[in-house]
Amino acid sequence: MSVPVVRLSPRMRLVPIGCALGAVAVVSIASLSGQTAPSRVQGSAPPSAEKTRALLDQYCVTCHNDRVKTANLSLQGLDLATVPDHAELWEKVIRKLRAG
Repeated sequence: MSVPVVRLSPRMRLVPIGCALGAVAVVSIASLSGQTAPSRVQGSAPPSAEKTRALLDQYCVTCHNDRVKTANLSLQGLDLATVPDHAELWEKVIRKLRAG
């Protein structure tokens, strides 16, 4: 029995990278939202929630939505303002992205 080889288009090869960037952005926003004094480099700002949501929608939600729910995970309805409330979920996302 031979195992079929799945060939991904160049765009699909970028999906894990986009998800990783989105997860990093989400975690960055969450960690910075609880700070009182700015600790980031002057001139750089965390990505806006709108940009992060757009990135997640473009690269992650296509597979991790309420309908398909790849890996039993849906990122479709998660509110990025409440990332700390779902810390376990986002930690799981980051671990999976780091593992490749």
